[in-house]
Amino acid sequence: MNRSYIKKYSNLILIVFFISLIFSSPIIMLVTKQEKWSEAEQRGLAILPLLPKNITQFVVFFGSVSDYLDDHFGFREFYIRRYRRELAKRFDQVSSHATVAKGLDGWYFFNNFGMLDDFFGYAPLGGNTLKKWWALQEAKHSWLQDNNIQYLSIIAPNKQSIYPEYLMKNSMSIKGKTRFEEVLNFRAWF
Repeated sequence: MNRSYIKKYSNLILIVFFISLIFSSPIIMLVTKQEKWSEAEQRGLAILPLLPKNITQFVVFFGSVSDYLDDHFGFREFYIRRYRRELAKRFDQVSSHATVAKGLDGWYFFNNFGMLDDFFGYAPLGGNTLKKWWALQEAKHSWLQDNNIQYLSIIAPNKQSIYPEYLMKNSMSIKGKTRFEEVLNFRAWF
């Protein structure tokens, strides 16, 4: 009798574990913040499409929903990283470094120094950094002006700020506030 009791509960625990394992990825997908960029693949992720307005848009809508679900499946980044790690460890195959991100239509974007994080607004400067930067710029300007030297401060654009339409689909609709825009807005207060 005691053995059947143990077997019954061990089977129940195994069933609960198996069901929780099956549903963990979809649950994680629903409760976590939806990312716009895949660090593991260095590409933009599909965004949730708008509902179709007429019957002819349904085919495109369901294709876009399928792309969205593929890109936002729970633990996806972990699985991709793990796969690449195992390839490198077991088969001595190493993927390319993540300093270049593949965009649309054969375009490639440089991704060092948090440039794509900046594009999506994930790397803000913050008030203290802006104040220090602005004070440094004013000090340079003042010193140069005292020595009769003209001072011109220029911020060079990066590729994703000039050609955002080639970064990923709907890139402008999910673009965040860049550090350059922060500097411009901060300067507007003075």
